[in-house]
Amino acid sequence: MKLTFVLFLLTTFGFSSAVAFDYHDNFEGYEGHTGFSDGYNKVLTSKNSVNFSPGVETTVLSLSGSIPGIGEIVPSSPKNSKVDSAVPSDLRTGGCIDCVISFEYEGTDDLSEDAWSEQRFALNPEALPSGADGLQNIWIQYDKYIPRNYHYRDADSAGATNWFGGGHKVLALYADTYSGLNPTLIIGRLFKRQDSTGPLPLDGTSFPTMNFSTKDPATGQRRWFKDMGFSMGEKIIIDPEVDKGHWQRRTFHIQMPTSETSNDGVVEFWIQRRAETGSSITEKLIDVKNGNFYGGNQNYINSGYLLGWSNTGYNQDVTYLVDNLIVSDDVDSIDLSAIEVAGDSDFRPNAPTLIIE
Repeated sequence: MKLTFVLFLLTTFGFSSAVAFDYHDNFEGYEGHTGFSDGYNKVLTSKNSVNFSPGVETTVLSLSGSIPGIGEIVPSSPKNSKVDSAVPSDLRTGGCIDCVISFEYEGTDDLSEDAWSEQRFALNPEALPSGADGLQNIWIQYDKYIPRNYHYRDADSAGATNWFGGGHKVLALYADTYSGLNPTLIIGRLFKRQDSTGPLPLDGTSFPTMNFSTKDPATGQRRWFKDMGFSMGEKIIIDPEVDKGHWQRRTFHIQMPTSETSNDGVVEFWIQRRAETGSSITEKLIDVKNGNFYGGNQNYINSGYLLGWSNTGYNQDVTYLVDNLIVSDDVDSIDLSAIEVAGDSDFRPNAPTLIIE
């Protein structure tokens, strides 16, 4: 494999503490049909800005060939000029062309079975600004393909007596180690299964949820910042009538609070959807500007994983594809059109302000 990345403003492929953290990967040049991290050390450069752990049911493959688990011909992933312009041409030679990471979730008739597929990553400490253990401000952007055979379990299946059935992780970000008392953000999606009339037809429509846990300095115990109050039916992560057979461009922004007594932490999440006509519409699903999830001596993010556990499970095999991954602390490193919501006169996110209560 050849890991494609670039650190802006460098004349060589080393690191410099004077520049922002910027990682861009279109997965060109990887060795196809192999576990994502199997060929991790096969790179043209001496250092990597993002390190990948062995993935769970993840594979690097080319869209020019057959895609296991997906019956249709997958359209090429959307172009992202910020990625294409950032990846040096000599890092795109060899290996598979039009490459992506596949996330494979196994379906089963056993309704007690969950499903799991995720790709973990960590920021290389040598790529971070001098003296930093992580980033206090981080942007994540990538493209995700929703296959036409996407479907979740039927609403009248066993265990469907709850109002919302199960959940599926979308993105996790954390400091040093997942969960525990380390700052840990989980963005996920829930599935509405019942209302006052009883079970509903479950077509896979999913709604956003999030929580952020950190250590309480007073008690030493875990504390939770939760923002679960999204109006169901208004904010949707996957709309099967719109998203099946299409790519989404997903963008996440997290900014840690400035102090223990401040509530200026930020969590934002946008999705740019592509319709049958090829046009797109962008929606902002999470908009938190009052986060008090200060992480003490771990007030930073340096690790995470894409997708993850599904405790709803699947009736049949479902495979998602991910391409054009960006990890940065600079908003100008992402595709800004993917966070431009219709009607916004200025789509750049507002700077957080301290709210006095």
